[in-house]
Amino acid sequence: MLFVAATLLGIISWKQLKMEIFPNAELPMLYIQVNARIEVTPEYMEQEAIIPVESMIAGLENIEEIQSSAGRRTGSILISYEERTDLKYAYLKLDEKVASIRSELPDDFSLQVVKIDLEDMNNTLMSLQARGSGGVDRVRNYVDQHILDKLENIEGVAAVNVFGGRQKSVDIILNRAACEAYDIAPSRVRTILASNMNIRQYGGAVNEQGLRFFVYLNAEYDHISQIEELILGRGNNPVRLKDISEIYYGEKEEETISRVNGKDAVSLEIINDAQANIIELSHKVEDQLNILNQEGKPFDIEVIVQDNSAELMEDNINQIIRLALTGALLAIFVLWIFLRNVKLVLLVAMAMPISIFTAFNFFFAFDVSINSLTLIGIALAVGMLLDTSVVVLENIYRLRSLGVKPSEAVVRGTGEVWRSIVAATGTTIAVFIPFIFSSDFLVKLLARHIGVSIVSTLAVSLFVSLLLIPMGVHLILSRRKQEKKEVYQEVSLDNRLVRIYLSLLKSALRNPAPTIIGVLILFFATIITTLAVSVNQLSELETKQITLYVTMPTGTTLDATDALVSGMEQALMEIKEHEEVISRIEEEEATVTILLQDDYQKMDNRSFGQIQSEAYEMVKDLPASDISLTAPSTGAGNMRGGGGGGNQGGDAGFEQLLGIGEDEEYIVLKGQDFNLLVEVGEDLQSYLDELDNISSARLSVRENQPEVHLDFNALMMDRYGISRNEVSSELSSFTSEISSGVSFSQDNEEYEIIIKYDDVVDEEDIDKRMEDLESLQIPDSDDENLFELQEISEIFYASGLRDISRVNQEKQVELRYQYNDDVYDSNDLLDYARSEIENLIQNSNIPSGVAVELVQEDSGLDEFKYMFLIAMILVYMILAAIFESFVTPFVLLFSIPLAAIGSFFLLTVTGESLFNANTIMGFLILLGVVVNNGIILIDFINVLRKRGYRKQRAILVAGLSRVRPILITAVTTCAAMIPLALGNAEYVEAIG
Repeated sequence: MLFVAATLLGIISWKQLKMEIFPNAELPMLYIQVNARIEVTPEYMEQEAIIPVESMIAGLENIEEIQSSAGRRTGSILISYEERTDLKYAYLKLDEKVASIRSELPDDFSLQVVKIDLEDMNNTLMSLQARGSGGVDRVRNYVDQHILDKLENIEGVAAVNVFGGRQKSVDIILNRAACEAYDIAPSRVRTILASNMNIRQYGGAVNEQGLRFFVYLNAEYDHISQIEELILGRGNNPVRLKDISEIYYGEKEEETISRVNGKDAVSLEIINDAQANIIELSHKVEDQLNILNQEGKPFDIEVIVQDNSAELMEDNINQIIRLALTGALLAIFVLWIFLRNVKLVLLVAMAMPISIFTAFNFFFAFDVSINSLTLIGIALAVGMLLDTSVVVLENIYRLRSLGVKPSEAVVRGTGEVWRSIVAATGTTIAVFIPFIFSSDFLVKLLARHIGVSIVSTLAVSLFVSLLLIPMGVHLILSRRKQEKKEVYQEVSLDNRLVRIYLSLLKSALRNPAPTIIGVLILFFATIITTLAVSVNQLSELETKQITLYVTMPTGTTLDATDALVSGMEQALMEIKEHEEVISRIEEEEATVTILLQDDYQKMDNRSFGQIQSEAYEMVKDLPASDISLTAPSTGAGNMRGGGGGGNQGGDAGFEQLLGIGEDEEYIVLKGQDFNLLVEVGEDLQSYLDELDNISSARLSVRENQPEVHLDFNALMMDRYGISRNEVSSELSSFTSEISSGVSFSQDNEEYEIIIKYDDVVDEEDIDKRMEDLESLQIPDSDDENLFELQEISEIFYASGLRDISRVNQEKQVELRYQYNDDVYDSNDLLDYARSEIENLIQNSNIPSGVAVELVQEDSGLDEFKYMFLIAMILVYMILAAIFESFVTPFVLLFSIPLAAIGSFFLLTVTGESLFNANTIMGFLILLGVVVNNGIILIDFINVLRKRGYRKQRAILVAGLSRVRPILITAVTTCAAMIPLALGNAEYVEAIG
């Protein structure tokens, strides 16, 4: 009943557990967001906000690294803490420090402290496409009015972003002549609009007839006439807004463009809440989309799903579950082949569901979710769950076949092997103990999730084998008729395979030295061959879509970016396997996504990688700053870090750790002169582009943006009574469309109020020119006279930085580059390509004040060698304690090189990398598993020796007695893992 209760409780725990592709956790990081009320230069942001805050927090405890970025409207400071830091206490101390420095910063800046978890780094749930007739603006208006609110109201949806088309607005079209006659500037109109707009403002309370009435001012615009009657306040005959303008419904300027197969479309991006169950939320959204599509049919509007991250997650999780079940069934089938007894097979097979479902109780207790790592851990453990039960079962039936009574056979059979199976389980569990002391957050998190799944299932299976299996066997034996004594097939010398095994065993006993030397030679030959042939390379994640990231030169207009992307679309639609080409375009950047057909691999017998390479080759030479298959990095480097590993945070960090992604190396430039760092980086980038082995190189900072600078004449400003506030106010409205920051509400819909001049409404080219800036009208402080900007300042062209990156209070620039695919074909080519980079840096004229660091292998796996050493010591200590000998464990550890021979051989043949968390974690698990068979054999040898057997006879008898359970456990373990190795879902194929 104990096992039944634990299993039922585990089923309940399973239903309560969260599902995700990678485990979510609070990173040992805190983030300070710096916001500027007005646009400032990165230098000003750095000097006035970033550096003071950095200096203030540098003295806090347990800080490992400080990364910061200074931009024009925002800045950020990322603080990475040591692994064992109490983050709650660190948050309170940091927030206290930030609160104390707020008053010392200029009024333009605001600070906010934010905690970070993995889900915050990638919380895009779905990408949708809205399609319909009547033009993209009609579709956009329908989306804004009938779809947006309903999607945002779904529980678990944090936000919905819309791209493409024009938003509806209320346009105030100013008559330029009338404005000049009355000396009214657009900024004046915007100020009046804002000052007369209050939404439910508290105004006090009045007492009447024993009741208190609260007074609220509700001055929200809900009728056009309210805007028309606004008084602009000019002299004794006040001017109303309708006197100098026309007001009607219109549309805002297009800020983004979205296209599907070259046709305009509207894209929606759904952002999920960090606490939401992604899979359940995706089903809710899909149900809502079905309803919305039914409602949209009369209007010829349809919303389709372009990309669903939850679907990818669900497919991979479901496939891991299916593969684990397949592996379990395969292991049970192999067990049946050996036992040929249905009752016994079912009895042993019971260990699987009991162990797995009971393990979910530990998942719930340790706050571990159902994710790809925990499921793979269970899949790995499935084959091993049968091992201890088989050993107990085999020994009981061996004694029963010798004529021992059922009760005595059960007690004696379990007693003979309990120590060996406890030791075998202990060695497997012990390999995860060193990860408790890891300082790398992602490595520790990886081991925690895989470890909890394997350790919990194996621990439960140990109790099953020691309690449930003996009880079940006793029940089966007790019910058998006395005459049916033969219940189990014995190991017979008549079996040819047994005779071959016995012959090999005798030969090894007669020639121990040649046997040991031969194994060592084979082991080292395998290692040398493997290291010479195998290349440490990340594997690409194969999905049904290819995304190209386009970065345009700083200052590029939306039209210019659109023109380049149009050319990309035409080229990419020539790819045979494409189903759709989807573009999302903004002023200086764009993404182009190629959705492949379901059976794309059968169309032209091309792999995902070949199609991706063709797509990149088609567009890489277009006149953009950068076209890449990886998202451009922003801020301080790419905000790597977290608990000492130096790995990227979020899903990208896990993927790289697991050997998934694109291979990239980088050069780090450090110093105090950021402009000098950028110049050196640009020089090195130009040199890298000339190398034949380099496919692409890009700098972590954008090129300087074109600017116009103003040099004010203080004497003229004083004479005209103009302050910088008036200039700043007018410059903020120096656009063809001036956003008022005020909304107009009608029929539960909101429209932004836009201000325009009448002479730009009908013009095709409404961009501002230099002469428009020079003639910009600036009012004096009394708001009575207007003066042109060129009268009070000198105006000239210049350039300025986009942002400044800093690491540990030192400015930093990264130059990232990738090799051609053929470089990874052999270690010799890779070593030669790397030596070229090293020679390039050594021969470059690096100016003083610039430090250069070359990072060629940043896998974050350095700690694994210490974990491996600690695991070896722990396994040795467990074996020494079990066998009460310092020598016997060395004999058992000698089986590790034999296992490594097979591992290295298959990794080399299959082309898998030797140095990622997958393979190293596999080696660590193997370290605990391979000694298990030796434990079972040597433990029985010791039992026989105590019974008076000579050494050689004890070894031969033990070998014959234990060959069957060892063979069964080895075959079932391998059989259970075969389906996982052959999985073809995106993450399953890469991880399995």
